[in-house]
Amino acid sequence: MGSYQRENYVILRTRLNNPLLLAPTFLLMVALFLVWNVVTKNNEFWSYQQKIAKQSVNGAANEISLTIRGLRTSLDLFARGHQDLLRQFARDPDDGGNQYMRITQLLSRYFPNYHAFTLANVDGEVIYPIFNTSKLKVLYYNML
Repeated sequence: MGSYQRENYVILRTRLNNPLLLAPTFLLMVALFLVWNVVTKNNEFWSYQQKIAKQSVNGAANEISLTIRGLRTSLDLFARGHQDLLRQFARDPDDGGNQYMRITQLLSRYFPNYHAFTLANVDGEVIYPIFNTSKLKVLYYNML
């Protein structure tokens, strides 16, 4: 080996064995690993949060649809059980003082948490709007 090659070998060997160069290299590798770990865990965290949010929204939607189905069933039972009274009121809503009171009492038994009601035909056209304004005022003030 010539002196020039021996000098390069010695210089290269001392650079690799130099603890002052190994420490920064090791710290750089650790820092890169930590950055990669943080990014990976952050992505996993947000993926999990999105999964939880989707499950929560789906659960709430299922609960709302179940509640609506229950109300439809109750309303259907009410309408079938009191068809005659509702037909009389639909034919002559202006004569409805006594009928109005009876419908109000029946609705408060079937739907204790109702605040107002309106009678409509099968097509959804309002036959006679009936509002219990005292309960609406209480509801309005409770919302404030």
